[in-house]
Amino acid sequence: MLILIVMLLAACSTPATPTSPPLIPSQTLQTAPTQAGEATAPPIETLPPTDTPIPPTPTDIPVTLLGLEPGQLNGATVQFWHSFSGARERLLIEWAETFNASNTFGIAVQLTNQDSLFNAVQDALRAGNPPSLTISFANQASSWDLASSPPGEGLVNLDPYVTDPVYGYAPDEIADFYPNFLAQETMNGKMIGFPTYRSAQVLFYNVSWAQALGFQSPPVTPDEFKQQACAANQAMGDGTGGWFINTDTATTLSWIFAFGGKSYRLRACTHSTPRK
Repeated sequence: MLILIVMLLAACSTPATPTSPPLIPSQTLQTAPTQAGEATAPPIETLPPTDTPIPPTPTDIPVTLLGLEPGQLNGATVQFWHSFSGARERLLIEWAETFNASNTFGIAVQLTNQDSLFNAVQDALRAGNPPSLTISFANQASSWDLASSPPGEGLVNLDPYVTDPVYGYAPDEIADFYPNFLAQETMNGKMIGFPTYRSAQVLFYNVSWAQALGFQSPPVTPDEFKQQACAANQAMGDGTGGWFINTDTATTLSWIFAFGGKSYRLRACTHSTPRK
């Protein structure tokens, strides 16, 4: 607002007329003395030159591309479903309370803890009353989006919100996120999520125990892994040695990716797709 007022005043004011520079004599002139009682002209006072005022350069004012008017968000409620507990839930509650008390838009965040978050969101989508925001894994978000009717319209494309000149992130703020994390949130050209935190699947290997079993280095092939896992299981004899089989999605995909495999991509493959 201040910039607009300054520009308006500059446009309505009358530009100052520049004055001529003072005359500087190139030589001393001798004048004849005046007669007694003869009036003499007073000396002409000259002023230093003044600079012509330059009007300020207009600055670009960002405009939202979301079609929102000022004050339109006042009173809006965001239903945020999560499944956090303990310290994570306490931190999330603290963030929500801080946002509700300090945001200038008049938005209120309502947190709801869902024990079975995936099923709760899926049921809400089918019933047509899903939450505004939720926490999920990328594969869960993808399944929600594709389970809609028509497929691919279950979740909102977040890209226009993230990149909006007024309400989105500035380029330097986006640069704080790892590019590969942002890329993982985009599926079929649609940004279905935004990274909150990341976890990784790891496999602990007991080097000294493996050496006691006769193995001097970690396995690098599936056959070597099976051999060492079976040896550890036989050594314990009570079913507690070896590898504890875990078949959840993240673990299965980790094994596939570890050996150069790729996950099945819906709409990209069919039963008749030739094998490569």
